[in-house]
Amino acid sequence: MTIEWKTLHYIVSKSPKWALGKMFCQLLYSLIPALTILTTQKVVNQLLLLIDGAPQKLPIYSLLLIGLTFLSSIRFSIDRFLDCELEMKINKALSRGMVTRLANMPYQNLENEDFMNQITQIGMKAHKTAVDYFNGILCLTSNVLANAALVVIFMKISHLFGFLYIFFIVFLVFCNVKMTNELNQMYDVQTSEERKLSYLSSLLSEKNSLAELRVFDALKYIKELWRKSNKKVLQDRLIGTLNAQKFKGLSYLLYTIWIGLFMGFLLENLREQKIDFGLFLALFSSIGSTFVFTKAISDTILSNAKNRFKTMLLFDFLEKQEPVEKMHRQDALALGNATIEFRHVSFRYPGTDQNILENISFCIQSDENVAIVGGNGSGKSTMIKLLCRLYKPTEGQILINGCDIWEIPLDLFREYISAVFQDYGKYQFTLREAIGLGNVEAMWEDRTVEKVLRNLTKDDYFEFGLDQSLGKLAEDGIGLSGGQWQNLAIARACLAASKFTVLDEPTASLDPFAESRIYRNFLDVSKNKGTIIISHRLASARIADRIIVLANRSINDIGCHGDLMDRNGLYAKMFASQQSWYA
Repeated sequence: MTIEWKTLHYIVSKSPKWALGKMFCQLLYSLIPALTILTTQKVVNQLLLLIDGAPQKLPIYSLLLIGLTFLSSIRFSIDRFLDCELEMKINKALSRGMVTRLANMPYQNLENEDFMNQITQIGMKAHKTAVDYFNGILCLTSNVLANAALVVIFMKISHLFGFLYIFFIVFLVFCNVKMTNELNQMYDVQTSEERKLSYLSSLLSEKNSLAELRVFDALKYIKELWRKSNKKVLQDRLIGTLNAQKFKGLSYLLYTIWIGLFMGFLLENLREQKIDFGLFLALFSSIGSTFVFTKAISDTILSNAKNRFKTMLLFDFLEKQEPVEKMHRQDALALGNATIEFRHVSFRYPGTDQNILENISFCIQSDENVAIVGGNGSGKSTMIKLLCRLYKPTEGQILINGCDIWEIPLDLFREYISAVFQDYGKYQFTLREAIGLGNVEAMWEDRTVEKVLRNLTKDDYFEFGLDQSLGKLAEDGIGLSGGQWQNLAIARACLAASKFTVLDEPTASLDPFAESRIYRNFLDVSKNKGTIIISHRLASARIADRIIVLANRSINDIGCHGDLMDRNGLYAKMFASQQSWYA
């Protein structure tokens, strides 16, 4: 099925009443030019008959002409009304489809440049793109039919003139398309240079960069870069515009020639009495409208080309099916004590040929606190992404109670794992909602939410009520410090009814003492949960029951703080190097 038929089928299936109404109106619009010419001919001829005192049907044709004129004048209002109804219906259908697709897609897509480019190109108003392309198909069809009806009228008068009009349409469309393509190519070429120009402009207007540039006396240098970039943009734009205007001038020259031929043809046919005065006057008054309908074809072709590409991306996004995972029987998982096991896990990111993790094996019980430490690039966060089912292992398995996590139904899997990532969400809802998103069923249990919040935050307890709006989205919203947002993120994880909670360096931006205090508060609140803490600060790792040390993409050592220090291995060296931070 072509994208055109797919678009028509989708729009009509989601909003049959308004879509069919739009199709009927476009068909009606395509008949207006020809009907207006024929009706004007009848009105003029009836006026001449009236003067001669002959029988006439002037009122009927006059009312028809008034009706056609009125319909032409309100067509844009009708279109706008139908478009609003269509956009509401399609927005509802597409939003549901896109949210479902985004919610179920693999996490790795969010780190795939091609996929994110596709999302960017589709844009935030996908429903408008789909409706615009639907309208573009109808509009192009309507304009082609309108010109075809005019060709039929011209052909009845003279085959030569009919063929000349077809040539005029084709050549004018060609000139307009070439002109617009020249302009589009110019803008495409200038994109990178204009980004550079925009960046330089921001350096000269933003407070932080402006202060630093003044201190270093570098403003002149930046201004010179801006001047050169601006000059190049203007020169390229001038050259591109001149190239485009050649085709525009050619189209207007052709239009002028056409008007001359049109008028000459009409006068000659009137003199030879091949046409009556009514048809002469009707065709003479339609000279301008023929150009409008012809130009509309080229304009629609160009707009459709852009919307067609976006619509193809949209349907490709919506129709792509992800592989369905085999689900394990739920009764095979006991919700008592739980065990997480990494069994010979190796992983490399899609599109790369080097493993980030190699042959990782260990077990964690739901009654212990484990810290995972290691240098930058050792694979700590990658290990957590694998555990949270954001990626699949390249080799090996991750098991919960002996079941592969990819064979566990997602709703059951969430009863085992909750997480707080370094890039946690700052949800500008009420305080209740910002915490309750971790366990929506417990969101309205005030005592439960307040207990978690009070025990976790202690000295930084939020004294305002649970229904206080956070952030600047609401008029009465209040701003929070970085530490308070982090406390809320961890409170969400504590409220979640999961057997294990993962903290993937959510406190990396805090000082070591604040980080250690938050972790201790967290462990006090989550005594009945297994915890996995990712931290590059070993002082915070000391509070864990066991520490897993990563190095060179594999496990270097495992043990408690005291044992690891006694072994005087990599962990002891790392700890000694960090002690100076707290001296």
